[in-house]
Parts: sequence; structure tokens; C-alpha cells
Amino acid sequence: MRRTGFLSPLLALAAAPLLAFAPAAGPDPGLSVTAPAAGSVHQAGGTVFVTWQNSTGQEVDMWLVRGGTARVVQLAAKLGDAPTGETATVLPPLPEGGGYAIELASRDGSARGYSPSFSVGPDARLPGPPPAASPGSTPTTRPAPAAPAPAPATAVQPPAPQAAAPITDPSAIRSRRTAP
Repeated sequence: MRRTGFLSPLLALAAAPLLAFAPAAGPDPGLSVTAPAAGSVHQAGGTVFVTWQNSTGQEVDMWLVRGGTARVVQLAAKLGDAPTGETATVLPPLPEGGGYAIELASRDGSARGYSPSFSVGPDARLPGPPPAASPGSTPTTRPAPAAPAPAPATAVQPPAPQAAAPITDPSAIRSRRTAP
């Protein structure tokens, strides 16, 4: 007596609804991110150039992810459905470190593509620390930048009103009154 033949179809029917909720096996070959390059370093607050290939025929959204597929922030929406695309985007303030990537996702979520992993360096919008003193030297501080000098105060006099010349010809007065 073979009972495995009966249980196999029964198990397949029971497992089918569960498989519908399983995550995708990996990136979709129809959507691939070709830049930024693997191992590149981009500054928080700086611009990163992103390029991709899209054979899905759908518009895509762009996300910054870290640690695989954990979405950090959406960088752009509705980037178009062309077979190739490119954009420059500004990275928001982020913790420094590695493991960041760009994710492109089709609007319906059926396709995803990921860039190679890259790192984020210091925020480009913040001033850096003062240069470190070399051993044996006396530490110095940088002077604060001088404030711009105020503009010299000059009195600008409006032009004096000009007195109107008296009208001596009475026909000129009539023509002014009738003119629209």
C-alpha cells in the first residue's frame, strides 16, 4: 500500500496559498541597476548618478536600501518606462558606512533590481573638522571668517521736482482737455 501518492497532491493543495505570499527569489532580470559602481563611496548630501536597464515596460520607483533590501528612503517616483534610464539624485543625511544600494521597483511591485553595494561618507554639506596638528607642533585654531564690511552709507537724494513751464497758448489748454 502506497499512501504517498494520496498525500502529495493534498500537500501541494495545502501549500499553494502559502507559496503565494513567499518573497521573490531575487532581483528580476528585466530590471537591473548598472550604476553606482560596486564599492564606490558617495557623500551624504552629495549627488549620486544612477543608470538602469528596464525591460518590464513599467515605470519604476527608486529607493535607497541598506543591508540587503531594507528600504531607507524613497529617492524618486515614476522614473519612466523606457528600456534604459539615468538620473542624478541627492542622498539625504545618512549614517556613514557600507551596505547601501539603489533599488528600482516596478510600479506594481512585480519586478525589482538592485545596484551593487556602495558606501556613504561624511555629509558633503557639513564643514569638516579642523586639520589635526602634527606630533610636536603647537595646536592652533583657525580664525573665524571675517564678516563682510558694511556698505558705506551714502545719502541718495531724489531728484528735485522740476517746475512745469507755464502754458501761454490757450489752444494748448483746450487740446489737453479734449484729449482722451
